[in-house]
Amino acid sequence: MRVQKLSDSGREILLYRVEAGQSCILTTACLLGNRQYQAEAFTESPVKAVVIPSAAFQRAMEDSSALREFVFSGYGQRLTELLMLIEAIAFGRLDCRLAAYLLNQHPGHLKITHQQIARELGTAREVVSRTLKEFERKGWLQLSRASIEILEPEKLSQLSLM
Repeated sequence: MRVQKLSDSGREILLYRVEAGQSCILTTACLLGNRQYQAEAFTESPVKAVVIPSAAFQRAMEDSSALREFVFSGYGQRLTELLMLIEAIAFGRLDCRLAAYLLNQHPGHLKITHQQIARELGTAREVVSRTLKEFERKGWLQLSRASIEILEPEKLSQLSLM
């Protein structure tokens, strides 16, 4: 599942993905704090999910050290990931982040829109489009509708390490 936050202006940012066997920490936080869910979650593939009533979850947290360990281990991992995301957005250059993102997808040929990339990186589509056009001008990739062909992965790799 993809967990994202939507701003008042309509911009989206990917917070994290929940993979098989994981728990959504925002859902857990809502159960622990008796609060409303403050993000959106979308399935990206078929999902089997378990819904636990708040009272049953509270009892299980009190009674099960294994559940407490699972919950707090997940919190620690996600907190670290979210801090790294904040650092990347606040201090990282977008061109470097975009280069790394492109290489971490399906190297060679990607079927993805500029809007989807912008959502993943927490920026505006126009900024992604401008940066991709610059990469294309340098001969590092070829753009076409909802498609990116990487021509010079080593150049992107060098940039991603800056």
